[in-house]
Amino acid sequence: MTLIAMLIFPSRGAAIETQLKFSEGLRSDGLDWNIAGTMAGTNPNILSELTWENVLSHYMEGELTIRGERKLFSPYIWLFGGYGWIFDGENQDSDYFGNNRTLEFSRSKSDADDGEVWDFGANLGLAFQFSGKNAFFSIIPFIGYTYRAQDFTMTNGVQVLDPYSLFGGTGPFPGLDNSYETRWYGPLTGLRLEYKLLDLNQKKRFMFWLEGDYTRFDYEAEANWNLRTDFAHPKSFEHSAEGDGYKLRGGFDFFLTKILALGFKGEYTDWTADKKGVDKVYFADGTTAKTKLNEVNWESWSAMLALSLVF
Repeated sequence: MTLIAMLIFPSRGAAIETQLKFSEGLRSDGLDWNIAGTMAGTNPNILSELTWENVLSHYMEGELTIRGERKLFSPYIWLFGGYGWIFDGENQDSDYFGNNRTLEFSRSKSDADDGEVWDFGANLGLAFQFSGKNAFFSIIPFIGYTYRAQDFTMTNGVQVLDPYSLFGGTGPFPGLDNSYETRWYGPLTGLRLEYKLLDLNQKKRFMFWLEGDYTRFDYEAEANWNLRTDFAHPKSFEHSAEGDGYKLRGGFDFFLTKILALGFKGEYTDWTADKKGVDKVYFADGTTAKTKLNEVNWESWSAMLALSLVF
């Protein structure tokens, strides 16, 4: 860490501030995707659609921030990693014969109360800093890279619609243990704003911050549909696409001492993969088939308490 600081902050006498932040709280994810019947997006234009809603996880994050404390500007480094284990959620799987979600011939619901989510990221920016009598304001444009993932499961399946069955075809079906694992990764650009309120001795008392970024990403996913005997296992199909989206973060820190702060932070993410989408199916007999992955939509929010150490 000392070597990194020396490379980024080479000036003699430049004060360097290092912050370690540990956060813990609640995260909620919602995800949906749909495919067409052909690569041309036809026959029908939406053949199958899956939706995950209210997927709740106990989420933890660790962050490292390194920055200089020059009066005008300073390099800014931010690294983070997060992990959460899912404890609640639900899934719906619908299939259609007609375009635009018509002639639905199958609908099932299942639990999505197991699995995990995890994230990594790194940002590099330049902090423009302006000081007043009892305040300190920073504008920090940055670039970075992010890697985010969800590992969802589907259990306790219940068929709720089967209008073409002679016997009704509804009710629980045993043995469901599907998995759907997503990977989102790509570069980003963003802006961070900070406002620090100082006491009479010029020590930090409060810091409010707001941050937003725009990401262009590649999307990959892999699934195992364990009850489909015509599909291969453990990889039944895979998805790939490209997309973009934004993330907003904000919060505050209250400094109990010179080096210790308590705070709160929240985050909202809205990403869509809707370009170059491909759904590739692997069959049990060794053959494969492709159709169009129309889109994947991911929306997430989190709320966490934070503990910071500043050196």
